[in-house]
Amino acid sequence: KKEKRNGGGGLSVISNAKQSPRDRSKTPPPPKREIPSGIKKMIENQRSKLSMVVLGHVDAGKSTLMGQVLVQLGHVEKRTVTKYQKQAAELGKASFALAWVMDEDDSERERGVTMEIGTKYAVTEKHDLTILDAPGHADFIPAMITGAASADVGLLVVAATTGEFEAG
Repeated sequence: KKEKRNGGGGLSVISNAKQSPRDRSKTPPPPKREIPSGIKKMIENQRSKLSMVVLGHVDAGKSTLMGQVLVQLGHVEKRTVTKYQKQAAELGKASFALAWVMDEDDSERERGVTMEIGTKYAVTEKHDLTILDAPGHADFIPAMITGAASADVGLLVVAATTGEFEAG
């Protein structure tokens, strides 16, 4: 090491040895610490929690898609779906039966449009999911923004039928 006097009369130590990037890579990493078994078990047993807002244009199929997801996860009984199919057919809205899983309000069902944020919960072995079904109609944008602001993630649903996107 070399010593050099600075202007204030003190000593500064300057090292001649320069460490190349290769030398730094040879530096062993710090030793890994073991996580105590009690904490490890607690972490393994924790469930992930996620809130997801479902967004998209009106009639893109947001509520229907989430109704189908809940049916597939076993959170909606078959007899409930059958009841919704019968009631929807009576109103001339047979294709909306799965949407009714999310849209529980009578006025939403009659109009066939989600007007307020619909909330459902899906539980799996390791995950708790809160599904927020947001309205897609321009008249209900404030409710959509409320749902989007309160969610961790968003799922954008876009209708894939020919001419649907272009019709706007």
